[in-house]
Amino acid sequence: MIKTVEINTFFKFIKGVNMYKIYRFSISILLLILLCGTLFSQNDEYGTQAGNYVLSGLGLTPSNVNIINGSNFSNDTAGTIEAWVNQTTNSANTRTIISKGSGNAVSFLFGVSNLNKLLFRIGTTDFINTSGGTIPLNSWTHVAVTWSGKPNYKVKFYINGLPSGDSVVSSALWTLNNDPVKIGASQYFTGYVFNGIIDEVRYYNRSISQQRISGNRFVGLCDLQAPSGISITSSSHYAGLVSSWTFNQNGLIAYDYINSNNGFYSGSAVSSGPYHGQPLPYNFVLKYNGGSYDYVKVPTNTVFNQNTDGTFEFWIKPLSFGTEQIILSKGASTGTLSFMLGISISGNLYMGFGNYLAYNSTGQPLTLNQWNHVAITWTTVGTNFELRFYKNGIQNGSASTIVKNFLTNNDDLYIGNSQIYNLPLRGYLDELRLWHPALTLTQIITSMFVSGKTITSANLLANWGFDGTLNNYTSTTGINGSFENTGQNNLRFSGYMNDSIAGAYNANFASHSTVINRAITPNPMLTNYHISAPFTTIPDNNLTGISDTITVSNISGIISTAELFLAVDHTYIGDLMITVTSPNNRTRSLTNYNGGSGKNILSFFGDNFSNSVTGTSYLPPWGFIKPLSVFGDFSGSPANGKWRIRIVDGVSGDYGVLKGWGLKFDISTGNGNQSNIIPKEFNLYQNYPNPFNPSTSIKYDVPVQSELKISVFDISGREITVLANSVHNPGSYEIIFNTVNLSSGIYFLKFVSPKYNSVKKMILIK
Repeated sequence: MIKTVEINTFFKFIKGVNMYKIYRFSISILLLILLCGTLFSQNDEYGTQAGNYVLSGLGLTPSNVNIINGSNFSNDTAGTIEAWVNQTTNSANTRTIISKGSGNAVSFLFGVSNLNKLLFRIGTTDFINTSGGTIPLNSWTHVAVTWSGKPNYKVKFYINGLPSGDSVVSSALWTLNNDPVKIGASQYFTGYVFNGIIDEVRYYNRSISQQRISGNRFVGLCDLQAPSGISITSSSHYAGLVSSWTFNQNGLIAYDYINSNNGFYSGSAVSSGPYHGQPLPYNFVLKYNGGSYDYVKVPTNTVFNQNTDGTFEFWIKPLSFGTEQIILSKGASTGTLSFMLGISISGNLYMGFGNYLAYNSTGQPLTLNQWNHVAITWTTVGTNFELRFYKNGIQNGSASTIVKNFLTNNDDLYIGNSQIYNLPLRGYLDELRLWHPALTLTQIITSMFVSGKTITSANLLANWGFDGTLNNYTSTTGINGSFENTGQNNLRFSGYMNDSIAGAYNANFASHSTVINRAITPNPMLTNYHISAPFTTIPDNNLTGISDTITVSNISGIISTAELFLAVDHTYIGDLMITVTSPNNRTRSLTNYNGGSGKNILSFFGDNFSNSVTGTSYLPPWGFIKPLSVFGDFSGSPANGKWRIRIVDGVSGDYGVLKGWGLKFDISTGNGNQSNIIPKEFNLYQNYPNPFNPSTSIKYDVPVQSELKISVFDISGREITVLANSVHNPGSYEIIFNTVNLSSGIYFLKFVSPKYNSVKKMILIK
């Protein structure tokens, strides 16, 4: 939970702090924003803070991440280091990515030389990637180095998953010591600082293959505390992983959730974000390769004993049929089986309890090589279970009735195989959830595109999002997963469908567009959005296209602003023309042959978002984007009525599916009140956009009539302006704060009322 403080208390605190350090820190962050891209103020899925954060504030001599315990990094026989880097300026010195050593003879130092070539130092010997490529400025680049063959070391360099130049072989003496490890700087070579941003630094105690480097690079790994050291590293893809620093936690500590080699942010180094511009997608999934040991184990728990009713829900992309595959199973024998969920040889689903099985023979099989949303519900009817299978938001076939025989046991839950039968899964799996009681069709549609991280319903008992971790994201404790470790487990996390293809990130990488996190309170995908999930094929090179309609009937009033959610799977977004039409027949264009060769859309469209579909650096699936034409109020359209989306594929050779879309409205009732729905509690929202120039939107909720004051302060504590100072009736409000006469810097927004106080930080860039 984010804590709010009285602004006077805040300024009492900073009076005791060196103001030069605060000023230097603020300026460094502002410069990074200007030089390195937009800090994305709308959150997305990946990361403990629901967004991808990076290590910034580097470039000054004392600024780095300092890992005090250096005893775990003495792999003088073989090892691997990998990281994402974004250089902002050249330097006459080496730019250190990560290092260990307090003397000239270091254990290791991995960085970029003054010629922009990768460099790895062992002891006093520099291995330079002379025949390899250069590291560009102002661009995210994945870099890696492997070493083996002590004492005549063979050092290999990799750029963007590809071997970079020839291997470098030389004798060297690795200096064994317990010196701290530093990220972004060197302890001995104080001028070897990194100028730019670093992310996703990983250290292995073995030399991993080029294939593993290429496939792992797009996934932020282990962003939350794992239940044990083997939970992640027992996969062959992560074997030998000593540490993984994701920089996704605000505060003083840069956590390593593999072996707790945590570091401290030093100087102006800081975790900043959420960050737009880096090729880590906002959604990861789990890839099953069909091996006998390719499964996840979850410890037994009474939460799995839903012997009256319940729901399993997930996204699945099967890669082959022809053999039976098990998705979920709990039970070590047929006599104690709680449940088993699987796929038949023809692609149809089945669900079994004890000795009884319901086969979805009247339903359609799963669609091969496409993402399918699946839900299976069971309810007690007398002495029987009634099961319903759902595919892509509709009931799939008729209901099935079987004898109720839910057996309880103390066996682990298997995800991707079974203790009884060796029938491994082959495909992709995401957002696996257990609900109680059984969900209705409306509830299934409402939550299918929503990240489980943001669902607070007590009915959600278990949720594994597979976002670089096997942890459960509900209040149920003790059900974090781990990769099976008795044999070779080839499971891995996946960031893109084609993430094993080496080379620089580009629009051709196809995201896994299953769920997204809007991450505002309350989550509009659950409470404010009108959702449709047609899963309709978009005809190729057909100017008639397809259309879908949402009928709104429960809102009275004229809209003031609108926001649209869209989920499209398509192999070439630049082929599409997409429009939305309001009940008063006002049409707005979302995209018109924009997006280039980018694949898939999983995005929110709104006038207030900072990026545009016409931008070349912000690629599909977009996430949060301005529509091609401004929504405005749709020329005073009422909210109630028929809203229609139309998608046309105007060029031949590509294909796609409209999976889902939705709408959210603010309703104009005059006097600055933006909604006729009375909020349940006071709330001051973060201004948007943030950073901003020259204006930003400030929204707040007032549940009861109250006198309140909203004002803006600068970093010295001086009140700059008063935005509101009056009695407010219940409602939701919006103020546009214009800063024409203010200079760049950090400002504070203060909300004061008799029952609620809050402070938000705003960043103005000019």
